[in-house]
Amino acid sequence: EGLIFSLDYRNEPVAAAFRLVRISPVWGMGLVVKIDQKELFAPLRQEVTTLVFVSLTVFLLLVLTNAFMVRKQTRLLTVLSHATAQISENDLTVRCGIRGQDEIGVLGHTFDIMAEKLESSFHAQEKEITRHRQTSLNLAQANDELKNFTYIVSHDLRSQLLSIQGFVEELQMDMDALEQPITNLLHDQDDALSRNIKDILHARLPDDMRYIR
Repeated sequence: EGLIFSLDYRNEPVAAAFRLVRISPVWGMGLVVKIDQKELFAPLRQEVTTLVFVSLTVFLLLVLTNAFMVRKQTRLLTVLSHATAQISENDLTVRCGIRGQDEIGVLGHTFDIMAEKLESSFHAQEKEITRHRQTSLNLAQANDELKNFTYIVSHDLRSQLLSIQGFVEELQMDMDALEQPITNLLHDQDDALSRNIKDILHARLPDDMRYIR
């Protein structure tokens, strides 16, 4: 009893199962069952063909899906790169508008938040700079006004101070002219009035003159 693969009388490949059936201790008969190999392996070939077709279909779908995803990701990365280049050129109004749950979507959303914060910060700094410029202009104007006022006051005071200085010199000359005669008159006198006049002449008037100067 066994199984063989061979050619039959038609010269076709067949699979044959055979078994000896004994009728007596001496005699017996052989039982052979055969089937064409094409018929035998037809279901297997069908399954293999179906499996190959399904596998190729799935592979093709995967390739197309991957190509679509790569193209989509490349387009999103191009948009993000272009937006980044505009940010580097100080265009803070640009937004990439990329949204999604994947990494690029999260990156695009984070990029837009960053750009919005940069724009807000830039506008705040512009307002602060404008305020400082206005303050600087106001200070410069006030400084010019103060310089003009100082010039006018110093010019007006100069002539008056020169007049006072001239009168002080005249007064000093008169005091110098009176000092010797009064000293001679009071030379031999030592009463309270004489001492008071000497104190005024030699101490108080010179101190007053120094203070005026």
